[in-house]
Amino acid sequence: MMHRRMLGKTALLAVAALGLTAFGARAARAEERPYPNLVHAKWEMEHAKDELKAERFTRFRERTIRELDASIDEVDRALRFAKVDWKYEGPENPKEFYKDYKEFPHLHHAMHELREAKRELSEEKRHEWGGRREKAIDAVQAAIDRLEEALKD
Repeated sequence: MMHRRMLGKTALLAVAALGLTAFGARAARAEERPYPNLVHAKWEMEHAKDELKAERFTRFRERTIRELDASIDEVDRALRFAKVDWKYEGPENPKEFYKDYKEFPHLHHAMHELREAKRELSEEKRHEWGGRREKAIDAVQAAIDRLEEALKD
């Protein structure tokens, strides 16, 4: 009789654990943020503008900042249209996150995030980003082009 009770309690605990695991998985999926590359690209572009103050970028500074501002604006409009209301606060461990970049980590990582953001804009078929899909893609590509140009020099 005692073994049956123990077995029953063990089975009950196992079922409860499975239920909590399933709930945890659902909660984790609910925490997934929409369009992470667009949000991250916006954050990186905003911080990349500070790195453009370096002497090395004098020749490209104004045009690159202008393209970054235009891209930030278009990405922001796309995110507002998609009702994305979360903000990225940067990586938890910046030193580790940017370890692969010798210098100008935000400029380099902005290019990575912009390429991924362009893919997000291109592949998302649920809506047209308020009719601004092409403008947003063009602005993102222009920002990529200017960053590449500045970093090559």
